[in-house]
Amino acid sequence: MNQNWTDATLWMSFIAQLLVQALGVLLFLGIATLLYIAHRDPKNKEINLNTLLYDPKSKCMSMGKLLGLLGGGAATWVFVYLAVAGRFDALYATGYLTIMILGKVAADVTNKMK
Repeated sequence: MNQNWTDATLWMSFIAQLLVQALGVLLFLGIATLLYIAHRDPKNKEINLNTLLYDPKSKCMSMGKLLGLLGGGAATWVFVYLAVAGRFDALYATGYLTIMILGKVAADVTNKMK
């Protein structure tokens, strides 16, 4: 009965990571579904998901909003990945904040050029 507990521990760790990732995906899908349902409700005028990409003034897609949304999503993914991987430090936090601020400034500048 010589069992290798290291392999069992590795498998348990792997399964735990998969469960946490699955929970994260389910949480994201749940929030996205709730936002979509609130967006489609004719009684609810406060949640309008069209404003994520469309400028309400010009009624067309804004490049600034698109870049801000993509940049913010990518930066947040890297931020979470580095924290989970144990490689996170103050330099990465500063970089994340800089990217988010530059994304907001780029969106404002792009919208003012029209």
